[in-house]
Amino acid sequence: MQNELHIRQRNKLLLILLSVFYIFDTGVFYILDPDITTLWPPVGLVVAIALFLLNISKTPAIFNMYASITGVYIFFFVLNIMHINFINYIFIIFGIIVSSIYQRIGPLVYSSIICCVLLVYFHNKNFHLYGTYFEAFDVIYYVLFALFTLVFFIFHTRYVNQLWENLQQEEADTKKELFNTQEQLQSLFKYTEDGIVILDTIGTIMNANDAFAKLYGYRLNDIIGKVHPIIPDDQLEKVQKRLKTVLSGESIVAFETKEIKKDGTYFDAEVTLSPIFNKHKDIVAISGIVRNISEKKQTEKILRQSEKLKLAGEMAAGIAHEIRNPLTVISGFIQMIHNEDSKHRTYTRIIDTELKRINQIISEFLILAKPQANIKKQVSLQNILHNVHILFESECHLRNIRLIMDLPEKPLTISAEPNQLKQVFINLIKNGMEAMPDGGDIIIQLEIDTTNKYYIVTITDTGCGIPKDILEIIKTPFYTTKEEGTGLGLVITEKIIQDHKGELEIVSELNKGTTIRISLPAN
Repeated sequence: MQNELHIRQRNKLLLILLSVFYIFDTGVFYILDPDITTLWPPVGLVVAIALFLLNISKTPAIFNMYASITGVYIFFFVLNIMHINFINYIFIIFGIIVSSIYQRIGPLVYSSIICCVLLVYFHNKNFHLYGTYFEAFDVIYYVLFALFTLVFFIFHTRYVNQLWENLQQEEADTKKELFNTQEQLQSLFKYTEDGIVILDTIGTIMNANDAFAKLYGYRLNDIIGKVHPIIPDDQLEKVQKRLKTVLSGESIVAFETKEIKKDGTYFDAEVTLSPIFNKHKDIVAISGIVRNISEKKQTEKILRQSEKLKLAGEMAAGIAHEIRNPLTVISGFIQMIHNEDSKHRTYTRIIDTELKRINQIISEFLILAKPQANIKKQVSLQNILHNVHILFESECHLRNIRLIMDLPEKPLTISAEPNQLKQVFINLIKNGMEAMPDGGDIIIQLEIDTTNKYYIVTITDTGCGIPKDILEIIKTPFYTTKEEGTGLGLVITEKIIQDHKGELEIVSELNKGTTIRISLPAN
């Protein structure tokens, strides 16, 4: 399209040149022949009009180009017919100069062929007349040729200058547009929160933004030129497979994976890989965009957890009434035995307390369906843990388990619902006991963190530990590894801790034991 436009512009220029040549020719011959006997027929004018009509028509530009060159030669051919002078042949050669305006090989070859044909024609036809027609004023033809050449190069120079100015303006506009685009891309590359990386075809990092380095915990200079400082060994084969897919010309869009940071911790990532092509459509590099979706995954996990808790609550609400009825009967008989049999009051008191706790547990099940207002009061963590210790003392002795307490002498009090906290500690200690069928140690520690803002309760056992794959889903409602488990113990435990503005953390190593860390806000 651009090429055709240039040809049309040159066709227009050639039409103007032909018109000017005709005017010059008419003026010169009017001076030589005031009676204007040599100016008819007006071939130049006819040719100029014909070319003008052709240029405004819808004929192809390249056809008009050859037609314009032909028109110029028709004009000079008629001049040589009308004025048989040897010197006039230089005007036929002038046609080649005119054709050079197109800056194309085709028009020059075409013009040269016509020129040679016409020169041969006039040589054969007028050779015997050359000597007869030499006159003194033939010098005027040299002047006319010089004027034609001058006019041509004036127009040609003006056109070329205009062309260069247009090209320079286009280049300046293109550079400005490229600069603006580059600035936009650079801003996006530099300030986006997503990590962006450019890899060569073997996976070496050629360039990356600060967000990418920060995402993996590296300094930018530490990863440029490296093949895989951020790829764990067990993922290397998968990464190479993805690179191979991208190098085949395909893009891999928004696939989720686990990435590893410099400190060895993992995070959830969404990665997009795309090939980068050169102008020959060869793949020269790979672009990668990495987005940290850990928070998104955590939110999705919480939503799933909420749905399961809602289901658990609906189930709990349905069975709570049926459980509470027999508990009421049992509680009544225990009260009767307690009042009449002083010998076993220690045991009946414990039974009565545990019945009340069971009733409280049922209430906590109902929390899963409908949150309830808790009546919190100032309680001593040491007292709650001592009560739990008494509760499990005899059972631990039977199972060959040492229940070791490491509590500070200074009372640590918090605002809490004591029965709920007691339930938390009972659930966790029972889990520890079940993990040690052959006996072992359960160590309960209470301390203040370094900021003096949290009380830390640590429950450590020397049991079988929890496999890594199970540890990741152990807090899922209804998930259990116990034959008679419900899969709600840890769910309720964590919810109680969260209701007290605390956090629950589980660390376990297979065949070595488990440590549960509970953080509760200090008063």
